[in-house]
Amino acid sequence: MPSIERVIVFIDGGNFYHACKENLGTKKIDFSKLAKLLIGKRKRIRNSQYYTVPPRSNMSSETIQDQQRFLDWVNHLPDVDLRLGKLKKKDVKCFKCRQTFQDFTEKKVDVMIASDMLEACYKNQADTLILVSGDNDFTYVVDKITSGFKIKVEVSCFKNSLSRELGRSANKVIFLDNLGIDKKCARPPLVVNP
Repeated sequence: MPSIERVIVFIDGGNFYHACKENLGTKKIDFSKLAKLLIGKRKRIRNSQYYTVPPRSNMSSETIQDQQRFLDWVNHLPDVDLRLGKLKKKDVKCFKCRQTFQDFTEKKVDVMIASDMLEACYKNQADTLILVSGDNDFTYVVDKITSGFKIKVEVSCFKNSLSRELGRSANKVIFLDNLGIDKKCARPPLVVNP
């Protein structure tokens, strides 16, 4: 391994959002600051990657505007790249009232993250990949990377959101619970551009 460890950060936005809301009571985290905290004295090779989906069309116009403002903010962070998956409509049946309604499900985000992680491995772009997610869906790709490449995978998440299988697959687990990210990585209020 080179004397300066090269690192790329991959953030599963949906997973991280819900974990922050549950564990910190806030979701206002600056991803640029978070990546710097996780990387430490190592070398960031390229922008951190933040993956999410566009706002759902069935939300209130105020919520859609808030989410769009948030996506614009992420898109303007100098060292974070925004990667958008897709939303797919699906019919959901309520077991209580037996009525069917339409909802949306996130598509492509996990596949995009896994593909980008593998691409970084095949192109030998990093010595360590940091995955900010505790989602069990990433266990397979983390297994493939840690067993097939000379690249380490660190998983960073809250203790209660870590899948056991993912934790076992990773070379290292960084729990966000005790890092004080709600203070060290707090994001400023989003302002509306005139």
